[in-house]
Amino acid sequence: MTESTTGPPYKVGAIANFMLDRARTDLVRLTHLKLQKLVYIAYGWATVFLDDELFEEPIEAWQFGPVVPHLWHEFKAYQDKPIKGRSFDYDPNTNSVIRLSIPKSDKETRRVLEMTWKNYGHATASHLVTRTHAEGTPWDRTELHDTIDRDLITEHFAELYATLRARQQTG
Repeated sequence: MTESTTGPPYKVGAIANFMLDRARTDLVRLTHLKLQKLVYIAYGWATVFLDDELFEEPIEAWQFGPVVPHLWHEFKAYQDKPIKGRSFDYDPNTNSVIRLSIPKSDKETRRVLEMTWKNYGHATASHLVTRTHAEGTPWDRTELHDTIDRDLITEHFAELYATLRARQQTG
């Protein structure tokens, strides 16, 4: 088994595995719902700090917030139980299974993912749902089951960042 070594955008499973590994390290219960929110939030912050998208898979507006359908199908069997598995891919060129990951050499992406985990990883799934459902969020501005426009995500997280920076300067 080999690890993936490509750069952004990664497969969404690599972002999920990062969060799952951090949850295991910090002994945090990570359900499918919470994983979806963390992956979405990491994607949003990456558009601000990396000026790039973490993954190319679409993000859709579902009842309980932003969802990456590919990730939903991969982990749906866990329902509301903590996820114990990891995301893998198959490389037909080498006939091997690949554990999707973010290379240690990609320090910038790992920094954004660590920041996301530090700020949101210990929150409850319901708290993250509330945050992603707030009025004016990309989810709120998208019809249910439609793809959330990536420009809406970038705009939203850029506004969040500007608000945080303004608070820091006045506080």
